[in-house]
Amino acid sequence: MLKVKVRISMFLFIFISLFHFSADERYRFRQISVEDGLPSNKINSILQDDSGFMWIGTNDGLIRFDGVHIRNNLNGTDDPINNSSKIIRNLYKDRSGTIWVGTSLSGLYKIDSGPKTLEYFKPTSRNGVSFKGKSISSVIEDRSGMIWIGTNEEGLYRYDRISGNLSCYKRDLNSPKSLSHYSISSIIEDRSGILWICTFGGGLNRYNKESDDFTHYKNINSGTNILCNNFTSIFEDHSNNLWIGTLTDGIIKFDRTNMIFKNYKHRGIRGDLSDNYVSEIFEDSTNTLWIGTGYGLNKYDWDNDSFISYYKNSNSSSSLSSNLIYSIFEDDSGMLWFGTDEGINLFSRDKNIISLFRNDPNDPNSLNSNSVYAIDEDSSGNIWIGTENGLNKFDRKKNKYIRYYSNNIF
Repeated sequence: MLKVKVRISMFLFIFISLFHFSADERYRFRQISVEDGLPSNKINSILQDDSGFMWIGTNDGLIRFDGVHIRNNLNGTDDPINNSSKIIRNLYKDRSGTIWVGTSLSGLYKIDSGPKTLEYFKPTSRNGVSFKGKSISSVIEDRSGMIWIGTNEEGLYRYDRISGNLSCYKRDLNSPKSLSHYSISSIIEDRSGILWICTFGGGLNRYNKESDDFTHYKNINSGTNILCNNFTSIFEDHSNNLWIGTLTDGIIKFDRTNMIFKNYKHRGIRGDLSDNYVSEIFEDSTNTLWIGTGYGLNKYDWDNDSFISYYKNSNSSSSLSSNLIYSIFEDDSGMLWFGTDEGINLFSRDKNIISLFRNDPNDPNSLNSNSVYAIDEDSSGNIWIGTENGLNKFDRKKNKYIRYYSNNIF
């Protein structure tokens, strides 16, 4: 069984580390699809647990893969996913090894580190609060061990596993320090232990632990507040700035030292962000900040407070393969990987060259699809790539393609 190494991302995408290669080299991918036991070819999330199993969330349920067999009958006795909507949106592993499985319409499930059975999260709260969330957008564990659950329709929940208490935070028009909106898009805990909640429609919320309420940042661009309220993601950089991605208004940098927000948008001027839809925010090991958008990739220039943009160039084989960036990841060797709707792009900072992995209809060992949504790496260095047409595994040690078949042994 594999040793454990997990990296998960919140908003739609998960990434993997890969390897150095020359542009001429050919690599073979092991493909796993519906024919091999996957319930759906659309892969939304990938995670490795403490026992080395790979968990794969699809548009038609959850599977567990041990390297040989696919298990797709994971249900416990209470409200199995198979009897309702089966779109898995996100996977999160807490410090105890429990895996939290967020769905689009069926609520939240958990898989304990022991029996590995899927159980519906419907706690019997000792304080009388019941969990009503059906569309799960985000799950995190804070440093005190509390589980925070963001939903798209029922606000924010906090679950204390020790006491069994469940708290629900919603918008209350009579309470100015309640949660600003019921639709949660992203949650992070920063390095100082402060919880930040992005909403879709209500701006940014800071949770105040001592008073158990929220400070809002929204609506008015006055230096301490922000103009746009529809947020998709949030990221903390090495200088403790918060970067907030939006759906239509570019990206916002929150300088918490001086309590100043700055909005970067595409205006058609050199140095601008390439597009106002922000799909991914990532900082690499050299403290370079990368912003994926709906039209181009951006590198933040710290010295000039501007962006260097990269685009697809049909006349150049070393440009991006697509302007739509789904995912960004840095591997252990420092190579950067960009997932797009036209394959995977590998960027070598030393050579300043972008190389491409993509589907070749004439090569069964190429990627099975160019739309790459979820990527992860296991502790043995194997590469897992989730696309709209199934799962790909690349064994970089053997440089070998092997097809797996499910025998549904469970």
